[in-house]
Amino acid sequence: MVLPGVCIGGEYTDVLARRTFALAATALLALAGCGSQAADPGGDAVLTVYVSAPQGPGWTQRGESVVDGARLALADRDGEAGGVEVRLEVLRAAGKYPGLDPAAVGENARRAAEDSTAIAYIGELEPVANETAGPIAREAGLLWVPAPPSLPERVPSPTETTARPQFPEAAYGSAAMRAVLAAIEAAEAPLDRASVAAAFEPPFGEP
Repeated sequence: MVLPGVCIGGEYTDVLARRTFALAATALLALAGCGSQAADPGGDAVLTVYVSAPQGPGWTQRGESVVDGARLALADRDGEAGGVEVRLEVLRAAGKYPGLDPAAVGENARRAAEDSTAIAYIGELEPVANETAGPIAREAGLLWVPAPPSLPERVPSPTETTARPQFPEAAYGSAAMRAVLAAIEAAEAPLDRASVAAAFEPPFGEP
């Protein structure tokens, strides 16, 4: 009896050998396809940029200004970078004078970190909140773009009767989004967090 896959005196191709060759060829094609997708992402690819927008007395307008700036910057690029669709996702963190809720900030950062489409996290406006969100975003490999030190840190008390000062949060949101989009555009593999991070140029210096 001749066992499958054993040749005795002569050349032949049995069913088992043909199937093995076909499976190997299929695997090689699949690997090749993965490589080309990383360099040239398909039209269905999506990346998400998370923007933290604190809300509550003394915070809501500032948070919305960040979102407005980021949204306009994304619209200027027609919601695309590096051949990939980019969408903006807003995270709300409760704030009371004078700070933000650390638990809410941490939960928001974890939500972004666990999203497989996430590429960047823009926020926070408050220094103590950055100590919570920053390490979570960094650990996940996300681009983390906190507010620069030059932004005023003072939050007006809800009891103040004077007009609220105008802060440049919209400019911060816009510059942060533009820097993220530029990194996606320049990355060798736009869908890869490490590749995008390597191409990122912080707009406000190192956080």
